[in-house]
Amino acid sequence: MINEQQISDVTLEVWSTMLEGEPAPAELAPAESYVSASVSISGAWHGTVLINCSTDLASSVACSMFELEREDLDDELISDAIGELANMIGGALKCLIPGSCTLSMPTVIKHLRVDDIRYPNQTPGATRAFTVGGQALRVVVLRGEGQPVSAVA
Repeated sequence: MINEQQISDVTLEVWSTMLEGEPAPAELAPAESYVSASVSISGAWHGTVLINCSTDLASSVACSMFELEREDLDDELISDAIGELANMIGGALKCLIPGSCTLSMPTVIKHLRVDDIRYPNQTPGATRAFTVGGQALRVVVLRGEGQPVSAVA
């Protein structure tokens, strides 16, 4: 339903509108830790839009979004920024789905490995990995089996 090119186009559009730097297509670069945010899409289609990024990139996003210095950030501001990024990308991708769909509130999780998060009853679909200023960013669309569920860490 949603393809890799659409993920790339939406991610670049959202990023250029809201944030500094430009995502460049790349393999997922390893990071020491990650911040991930997801939004579920329900209705004519069920699934989840998942954003994984390095903790450093998450901090940069928060600095840019809230016009703050790194020393002024806390975990809540970083979560808010990455949650809003997932909301914007997920909302734009939702608009590409025919039929009526709703978007959930974002869920944000900090973790050590990109594979630490599982979504029961959902299978990975289109995926795009990027680097932004040398930092890892990945956008994945998961296809749901019926009603989407929240992440399990």
